[in-house]
Amino acid sequence: TVEAGTLSWADATSGPIGTIASSVSGLPANATVTDVNVTIQADHTWVGDLELSLISPDGTSMMFLTDPTCAGTGNSDNANVTFDSDAADAFNCQVVSADNGAPDDCTEDYLIGAAMTGVMQPQMGDFSIFNGETAEGDWILDLVDDAGGDGGCFYTFSVEVSWQTLATEGNPAVGVA
Repeated sequence: TVEAGTLSWADATSGPIGTIASSVSGLPANATVTDVNVTIQADHTWVGDLELSLISPDGTSMMFLTDPTCAGTGNSDNANVTFDSDAADAFNCQVVSADNGAPDDCTEDYLIGAAMTGVMQPQMGDFSIFNGETAEGDWILDLVDDAGGDGGCFYTFSVEVSWQTLATEGNPAVGVA
């Protein structure tokens, strides 16, 4: 699992926000992907403004979140979630009943309450699209905020990559980075 640094943006910003890269290194040269999971910890008012895409070291891009609609009415801020295509739970976004402060102030309010929380499948797509690709290199999160008026901070973007290599005898060596 590799974690990247913080990315923040101001209230008036809308459109492409930027990218965060996590570098997976130290693997055998011929290590290929067998599974990918993505963890996000972020403060942002109204997660329904967000679009998230993951880009592999080979350049394959997959949008896995786009303008989610949260069930219920009220506070649909913040994310403290792991996206896993093999998760038992389908994508789910719920309003948060707790007062979670001012998420666009970047004060780690996702720890108090988050509209997207736990382990769930991506809203769209399947991370198996990356299976068989190069495991080592930069994995990039591309972030778009569709609406101005609320800023935010991404504290954690981590990528868990399971991989394998084919040994001389044809037996795979496996691992998780």
